[in-house]
Parts: sequence; structure tokens; C-alpha cells
Amino acid sequence: MNTPSLTIRPAVPDDVDAISRLADVSVSTLLREFLTEAQMAETDDFNVLDPWLIIDRTYSVALIDNRVIASGGWGRRRAHTRGPNASAEGAEALDPLSEPARIRAMYTHPDFARRGLDRAILSVAEAGARLAGFQRAELIASPVGEKLYATCGREVIDRPHITTRSGLNIAVAHMSKQL
Repeated sequence: MNTPSLTIRPAVPDDVDAISRLADVSVSTLLREFLTEAQMAETDDFNVLDPWLIIDRTYSVALIDNRVIASGGWGRRRAHTRGPNASAEGAEALDPLSEPARIRAMYTHPDFARRGLDRAILSVAEAGARLAGFQRAELIASPVGEKLYATCGREVIDRPHITTRSGLNIAVAHMSKQL
């Protein structure tokens, strides 16, 4: 039996469509047990890839047989989340000596969940942030991701809510880790 070959590499613009499909299936499947149907109907607002992550070469994809099965990365810009139609607000660079890098947009295909891919992508992101001089990294964790991030050394520093376009609140965890 052939063992599939796993590759993790920086994402490129040609990966955007595959990452978008991955984000949709990941969120619609893995978050379902944590959110109401009304909340699930509005999650598409939150799984839009920030183009700066690819431009900055801080976003990675994991592939098996050229199929994107996981993705994630880190941001060197102020915004924690940012879609492709966002304004320039939040695009300014962070100071790695005094501000945290942003771990961003972590998705895994449900068929490959809980097999270590998130940890692998997270390790690549943390290594990149450390190499860029960041001493700390923060992220906004969905309910499904919080346990993973806690086992990877992150601590909850706040429990905000993300408000959807119709005013629904989705609880998240703002987490931090020293690099």
C-alpha cells in the first residue's frame, strides 16, 4: 500500500480557490457541533482569506497528492482578521519587538482532522514569526480550535465575541503564547 506524501509549502495566489473551498468545508463541518444553525448560516463572513497573508508569504498549505488538505499561517500586520475587500485599515506592519504576530486562518479538511496537520501548520507559522523577530503570537480561536491551541502552549487572555452581520454573537477565545 502506498503512503500518501505530505508536503507543506508557502501558499501562492493559485491556491486561493482551493483554500476557500477548504475553509468552507472545514468551518461548515467542524464548527457545527459548537454553533447554532443561525450562527452557522453567517460563518462565511469569517472564513475569507486575507490576501496579505499570501502576499507576505506567511501562509502555508499542506498537500497530499497536490490536494490542499490544511492551511494556516501568521500575519505581520495589525488586523486579526481581514477579508479581500477590506480597507487599508489594519494593514500596517506590527513591531516584532513590542507587538505579537497574529496566527491566522487555520483550516483542516474534516477527512484529515485530528491527525497532526494543524500542529504542523502551527509549528511552521510559529517558526516563521520567530525568524521575523516576533517574541509572542496571538490568535482568535474558534470553539473547535481552542483546545488544540491550549495544548500547544497558548493561554486565554480574553473571551470576546465576534458579532455577525445580523447581530448574532459567536464566542471566541483571544489566546497568546511566548515564542
